[in-house]
Amino acid sequence: MHRSLLFALPLVLAAATAANAQSQGRLSVSVAGVRNDNGAVRCGLYSSANGFREPGKEMRGAVAPIKNGQATCVFSGVPAGTYAVAVFHAEHNETQLGTGLFGKPKQG
Repeated sequence: MHRSLLFALPLVLAAATAANAQSQGRLSVSVAGVRNDNGAVRCGLYSSANGFREPGKEMRGAVAPIKNGQATCVFSGVPAGTYAVAVFHAEHNETQLGTGLFGKPKQG
């Protein structure tokens, strides 16, 4: 995924799925446009701006397989509230987003 998509995606998905989280306690985050089907998509669910996108600060984490450039992270038992989701393509099954010079992601 391109970096611009990585940062824009959390706000759009959190707003679009808030009703689902409130009514069913289950939050599904669909990701499209993944560069290839290698590895997995990793999602972090955050309930606060404090620690957003910091490893280990997420409320919950999910890992989703990729098929045809798409994946869906599912969080179950989510209390009603407002959330943000950070997503990255773990092309080599890494657990944290690897960045290079100027914070550019090393993977897709």
